[in-house]
Amino acid sequence: MPTPKGFLTIEEAAGRLGLSASRVYQFVNAGRIEAVRVGGKVFLLSERAVRRFKRQPAGRPRKKATGKKEAKQ
Repeated sequence: MPTPKGFLTIEEAAGRLGLSASRVYQFVNAGRIEAVRVGGKVFLLSERAVRRFKRQPAGRPRKKATGKKEAKQ
């Protein structure tokens, strides 16, 4: 099945984002990347949604320093 203009398959989006296809599926299921389900299991992602997607660093965010340690001079 040819992909409509302006849309990407999961595999194509994964290649552009530098991720595995399974990771892109996870982002789609979590709602972090917009996608349209076509047929049974096929997802199409708009090129715009892929361009706008921003990965977040792995792990939990760091806490800000509390300033309890004195600066060394």
